[in-house]
Parts: sequence; C-alpha cells; structure tokens
Amino acid sequence: MNIFELLINGRYRRHNQNQREHNKHIFSIEKQLSEFDEAGLRFEKWIDEFAAETEAKLKKNEHSQ
Repeated sequence: MNIFELLINGRYRRHNQNQREHNKHIFSIEKQLSEFDEAGLRFEKWIDEFAAETEAKLKKNEHSQ
C-alpha cells in the first residue's frame, strides 16, 4: 500500500470508530428516554387511579353525612 492508501484507510477507521461511539451514545439516550416514558406512563396511571379512589371516597362521605 502506498502512503495515500494508508492515510485514507486510517481516516476511515477513525471515522468508523467515531460512528460506532456515536451510535452507542444515541442508543443509550434512546434507551433512557424509553425508560423515562414508561415511568411517566406508570405515574400517569397511578395518578388516575388515585384520583378515582379519592373521588369515590368523597362521594361516599357526602352520602354518609
């Protein structure tokens, strides 16, 4: 190989390594966002259940008075 081929191959290798690292970071961020979304949905469900229970208790107290 001549010096130009070595230089080109070296640059492509560095670029490919940078791309792999970038992809790992993106995958990690996407995974964290997915976990955050799931936690948000669980919290929203919990809030809805809590609101329904509270409303039922309030109605029960109104009728018993």
